[in-house]
Amino acid sequence: MTGNPRPKLRFPESALVDAGSYDPRMNLEDLRLAVYERFAEEGQPPTAADLATQLAASPTEITAGLAQLAAARHLALNDNGAIVMAHPFSAVPWGFP
Repeated sequence: MTGNPRPKLRFPESALVDAGSYDPRMNLEDLRLAVYERFAEEGQPPTAADLATQLAASPTEITAGLAQLAAARHLALNDNGAIVMAHPFSAVPWGFP
């Protein structure tokens, strides 16, 4: 197979530690929509810090919420916990023309 190799996507272990600090008062649907809106508007995924500012939440709450969304397969995180995919958006090339 030629072309770009697919990036390694997985559920980061750091998110497992932070997931216990998720504040259930923060709506996961609001977080998910904020990710999609930013991806659509800017062509790249938002950072946890961007989302924390936008949603008036702590970075820890955002990281835990992103981990829950990744576990539910709404998005994919890289090894550092950064968003790399939120279907149909991708921040990494997949080798398709």
